[in-house]
Amino acid sequence: MCEGMKNLIMTIHNISSQQRLIELAKVFYGLGYTNLVISKATGTAAQIGIPEVQKISIKTGGRLIITADLEDAIELIKPSTIILLTQKAYGKTAYKPEDIAEKLSRGITVMMVIGGLEPGLTSRDLSLGEPTYIKGIEGDLGSVGLATIALYELKKHLEDHRTC
Repeated sequence: MCEGMKNLIMTIHNISSQQRLIELAKVFYGLGYTNLVISKATGTAAQIGIPEVQKISIKTGGRLIITADLEDAIELIKPSTIILLTQKAYGKTAYKPEDIAEKLSRGITVMMVIGGLEPGLTSRDLSLGEPTYIKGIEGDLGSVGLATIALYELKKHLEDHRTC
């Protein structure tokens, strides 16, 4: 595992779909990241999805934290930086995986938050960190697509920092 990867805390917030939750967890753990937070899971995501994600986490050597809300996750983790991945229409800054990789490589804790419901994070959620969009994506990819691109790009930059 890349040394910098352990400093990333991926947070899936406000999710009700068990399938989407499981897909996001598979992407996250499959790319080699370890620290996953699920905040405000409801419905089948809470009842069926979380036990399945816990199983994936154990099999991959990952860590899993469940919180009631995003504020609870932030209070527990105390990240130095909070990146809120969103569509371009709601983002204020462009995603810069090279900057995030540099922070992670220096041991700085970064929380990356993705919304589990469509269209994503609420304006209240977006006020808790830096609303960030990925350049070149004009439409709505959904949370799985957005997270996959962001995490893969970040992993490439972490490898460039030779922390792998």
